[in-house]
Amino acid sequence: MLKPRLRLSEPEQGGFEIGESYLGLTYELDPYLKAVVSLGSLGLINTPSYFYNELSTSHVNFGFFEAYAEVHGLYGRLRMGLIPLGYGLNGGFRESELRLPRIQLLTRRVVGLRDYGLEYKIGEGRFYSQFSIHNGETASNIDGRIWLTGKWAYEGSRLHMGLVGQTGETTTASTVASTETRAGFDASEDNKIRLGGFFIEDHAGNFKSYVEYHFGEIRDEQNHTGQFATGVLGFTHMWKKHIWFDLRVDAYDPSTDVDENLFIETALAISYLSPYMNSVVSLVLVKKEEQQLEIDNNEVMIAWKLSP
Repeated sequence: MLKPRLRLSEPEQGGFEIGESYLGLTYELDPYLKAVVSLGSLGLINTPSYFYNELSTSHVNFGFFEAYAEVHGLYGRLRMGLIPLGYGLNGGFRESELRLPRIQLLTRRVVGLRDYGLEYKIGEGRFYSQFSIHNGETASNIDGRIWLTGKWAYEGSRLHMGLVGQTGETTTASTVASTETRAGFDASEDNKIRLGGFFIEDHAGNFKSYVEYHFGEIRDEQNHTGQFATGVLGFTHMWKKHIWFDLRVDAYDPSTDVDENLFIETALAISYLSPYMNSVVSLVLVKKEEQQLEIDNNEVMIAWKLSP
């Protein structure tokens, strides 16, 4: 998928980028066994902001952001390698499915999009459960800690809803140079991090609405605890099969103990889908509001997505 984009932002800044473009290859040995590799920007791995490692500091911005083996069997699906984590609703979408930018849960790198690990998914009817054990750092497991990410969901023809959770630990071996301060995070100490949330997505003809909410807690060695939260409400409408309208409000609170600390992003996109279904042109407007600060950082983007 090729996705060139022009981004204009206040004050008087702009530029072209292809950061969400990628080349994906799948090799199927048989209907039950395959290998998947995807080449693109290493930023698509989305290393959590707690970590400071060879990936987050690399000057090489191109490589494998997905590379895993997958096997299907009677008792579910197993993946191993550099796997997608699929945390939440927005985190479960591939870049080729996006018309709006990622939500703040991901752009602020509260959670990663991909990591080295193992995933097991099993379903019964329209219910499914998905569990991943992974490094956490999305690179070499410097601190020797293992993270766990899970999803328990129902997906029908109209309704998709579920619960998600993630838990893990950090040590100074992998965080000592991090500048993250979310919910009192202290990079000079070991920390325990956990978060959970829910999502609901409803399709009604040409109209779709969705909501997701996540709440997290960080505890350090001294038992100091901080919380953070983020929530999203969005709507999508398809008009005459080729015109899409997307509207989304995304709120992020990096520390619930601090009053008037919200960061709110309101995004609107108008997209045109070609008759051949392989080209999408989008105009995206993003209004950014900060309760404690007044920053001129609103954005206008024009994106052209091309796929085979």
